[in-house]
Amino acid sequence: MGFAVLSDETVIYLRPVIVGIAELGPRMPTGLNLGTARQVGISLVASKQLMEKVADKPQPKEDEHLRRMDIWEFIDIVEKKAGFDLVRYRGSDGLNYLVRLEIEPNVVSRTLEYRDQLGNPIYHVSWSEKIQVQLERG
Repeated sequence: MGFAVLSDETVIYLRPVIVGIAELGPRMPTGLNLGTARQVGISLVASKQLMEKVADKPQPKEDEHLRRMDIWEFIDIVEKKAGFDLVRYRGSDGLNYLVRLEIEPNVVSRTLEYRDQLGNPIYHVSWSEKIQVQLERG
C-alpha cells in the first residue's frame, strides 16, 4: 500500500489493484503485449482539528464539489511512497509474466466546504502510473 503524508498532517493511503489483464495484438519477439484493467482504492486519516472544522459541513451530492474550483486548495506532500500490485499471468504463448502496477501520488488538493461519510475533509489526489511487464524466469 502506498501513502502520502500531507503538510496538514493528513495521511492518504493508496492501494492499486490489477483487476484484469488482456493480451493486446500479436506476440512480439519480446513476448506478449499486455494491457491491464485497474482500480485504485483511497482512504485517509485526517487530524482531529480538521475533522472538527468540517463536522457541520454537508456531504457533497454527486459531483457538485468538483464543479466549484474556488473551494479547493493545494496541500503539499511532505513524504510519499508508491503503492503497487503484482500479478502473475500465464499467457497464451505458455509463458508466465509478472505484471506490476505502481501508483505514486503527485498532487493533492483539499476542500473544507464538505466532509466525507467518515467526517474527513474531502481530498482530491492526482497520481502517476507505471506498468512493468517481465517474463518470470525459473
